[in-house]
Amino acid sequence: MKHHLISGLFAGSAILLLALLTRHTEVGFMIAPFGASAFLVFAFSESPVTRPRNILGGYLLSALIGVTAHWLLPDSDLMMALALALAVFTMLSLGVAHPPAAGVPILAYLTHASWSFVLAPVLAGAVIIALMGEGYRRMLTGTRDR
Repeated sequence: MKHHLISGLFAGSAILLLALLTRHTEVGFMIAPFGASAFLVFAFSESPVTRPRNILGGYLLSALIGVTAHWLLPDSDLMMALALALAVFTMLSLGVAHPPAAGVPILAYLTHASWSFVLAPVLAGAVIIALMGEGYRRMLTGTRDR
């Protein structure tokens, strides 16, 4: 039960940091999939999908695919679905699966995201979650090897 409380506090702290950075800078750091990432990273810190490379690679690939697909054929439900399918395929093929990142192509379509979306909020927020998650994992295990 203590571990559950600590996991919840760290997950909440990650989201609070992203929210504060968003509020006090001119850069957006917050997207809804980060809530699911925080849950996975702090509740299941030993899962392969919570490795920094999975978080960063999954979000970066999904954002690039989503924005590119939207740029090629905006306002197409079929293209949005194909972007999601391609993001899942690419993450799995490259060994960087991070399930919450699969929502990013949908978000790119719903928000009519521009290329800047890839860097902020997606990559910037993913870096913060990955760093906090790695620090948390090291704190729990006393090691950095994974």
